[in-house]
Amino acid sequence: MAKYINPYTDFGFKKLFGEEANKDLLPEEHQIEDLSFKNVEQLPDLPYERKVNLTQEQKNVNERSWLNYLEIKAALNTAEMDGQKKAKYEIAKGMKLEGFDLATIKRLTGLLDDEINKL
Repeated sequence: MAKYINPYTDFGFKKLFGEEANKDLLPEEHQIEDLSFKNVEQLPDLPYERKVNLTQEQKNVNERSWLNYLEIKAALNTAEMDGQKKAKYEIAKGMKLEGFDLATIKRLTGLLDDEINKL
């Protein structure tokens, strides 16, 4: 199963653009020169970790479970966005067939000129 990260999620953006290893991910004209993050994420309160002395292995399992959850959530968000994009394409295609002008299609669907012209 292929794994991908949704850059529109907080986790995905930080994973892709916040790590030194991914510095050259973007073309040179779109390079990010400086990036800093505020730690404003609200992770769930896991009271059992405070009441129970967990081994390092158990903590690692918890962390992997949390990261797996975030990856699944990002994949679902991406799938939802892909579905919304497909729906916008279908609506725009129908509008073109009905004779709507480019500006109206663009305004109502949020698609770009190139995307609409390819339909």
